[in-house]
Amino acid sequence: MSYTAERAQSIDFSDSYLDDGISLIVKKDSTYAAATSIADFAGTSVLGQKDTFYDDVIDQIPNVNHMTPVATIPNVVENIEQGTCDAITFSSLSVPYLLEDYPDLVEVKFADGKGFTDATNPRQRGHRQGSGRGSSRRSTRSSAASRMTSAPRSGTTAQTASRLRWTSARRERTLWQRCLTSRAIPCGEEGLRSSSTPTTGTSCWAQASSRCSACCSRASPRSSWSFLAHAFAIEFAMYYVLVAWLLVAAVALVTKIVSRDRYEATSPFAKPVVRRVVRHVSYVVWGIVLVLVVDRVVLGIAATWEMATTASSRPTDSFASALYMLWQGRQIFLTGIATTIELAVFGTIIAFFLALLLVFLRIQKVDRPDNDLVRFLKVVGSDFAKVYSTVVRGTPMMVQAGIIYFGGFGIMRGTGLSTTEINGIWSTFAAGLVTISLNSTAYMMEVLRGGIESVDGGQTEAARSLGPLPVAGDEQGRLSPGYQVLPFPGFRTSSSSTSRTRRSSRSSASST
Repeated sequence: MSYTAERAQSIDFSDSYLDDGISLIVKKDSTYAAATSIADFAGTSVLGQKDTFYDDVIDQIPNVNHMTPVATIPNVVENIEQGTCDAITFSSLSVPYLLEDYPDLVEVKFADGKGFTDATNPRQRGHRQGSGRGSSRRSTRSSAASRMTSAPRSGTTAQTASRLRWTSARRERTLWQRCLTSRAIPCGEEGLRSSSTPTTGTSCWAQASSRCSACCSRASPRSSWSFLAHAFAIEFAMYYVLVAWLLVAAVALVTKIVSRDRYEATSPFAKPVVRRVVRHVSYVVWGIVLVLVVDRVVLGIAATWEMATTASSRPTDSFASALYMLWQGRQIFLTGIATTIELAVFGTIIAFFLALLLVFLRIQKVDRPDNDLVRFLKVVGSDFAKVYSTVVRGTPMMVQAGIIYFGGFGIMRGTGLSTTEINGIWSTFAAGLVTISLNSTAYMMEVLRGGIESVDGGQTEAARSLGPLPVAGDEQGRLSPGYQVLPFPGFRTSSSSTSRTRRSSRSSASST
């Protein structure tokens, strides 16, 4: 249990009950593994656990990029493993167990007096702070803690909470006044939380500026590739320009709506000089937008891709996780794309010739001169084509694929072949090719039949009236123009859908 102001009302924290320290953990191959002082971590990204002193002490590092703390220790360790931060804060007593589970991590050994201290954080006085072998593990007993524990411990919870809020508000007002009188730029409670001693002049200015940068980086996370990461003032200026531009645009819009009848005569935005200025400023605004999009979106995606392709485990971020799976399964995706193209191309070619055969059977009609055998063959062939088209187009392709693959496998198993021999003959690719070919045949058959039967009847009769076989070329010449125009648009649509596994509607050119 750590020290809090509320617990101090009922528990005596004057004596140290845990001799622990705070260590910095980095990767073995990191350039900061040989650091001897927390000052060596200036400008780095450090992460700690949320709502603990492991996160509070990070601000003791000068110009640190204090990352947004995470809720649990496993999340902290996961970030250092994935390389999203340069170092993490950790309990010195628990470091040996951490290094045992993660041999690629190492504890930074600081020189005497160069580690973390707890002089400015009363919540840490229930612990002894340090960092590594050379840390300063001093006693946490202090006069302030003694006065706090000896304070009256009576009153309701509401009164205690009210008193704590009043004390915190008074302290924050004091800190703001100190930095304002020193020409510093305060960054709210987060930026000035640990400033417990009065500072003046340049030191307060630099302290407030560095903490403002850390505060901004936590509020708006950016990628490691960001070229604006260390230019917060420039980025703020860009955002202010964009906001000002939106305000000017809003004023111009309201002015045009209010005085639309006399806008050209009364509005200052209609003057030529103002128009030229606005046009040139719009170029600057577009440039700012382009810079921010490149910095946040383009480089963010690039950095996420680099992290996902080099990560040893699946990231927790959804976008990074998707890129990680895409990269890890790239060979599977490439093989799948190539297989899909092969099935679509060869399946369409085979289906086209089968469709020509079935459409010939489908359009057969019984004539008076036909004998009984010819009539029987025409009726059987036409009915078979009708049933085939209805059944195949009325069932999902995945069902057909299952029946064809497992049915073919069962038939070959009945011949006495072993599983290895059957897989060499009846592979999944062969079954898929048969499925796509038979499925596409039904659709192409109806497309071709619809094109043939859509030719005007008078044109067909005129071709037949020219005579039988000796003038068959004339009949083909008369039928081919309409035939080419009508079926082939639908044929292209049908052939492009052969790689799909489900179809929601039948061909628009077909008729039953």
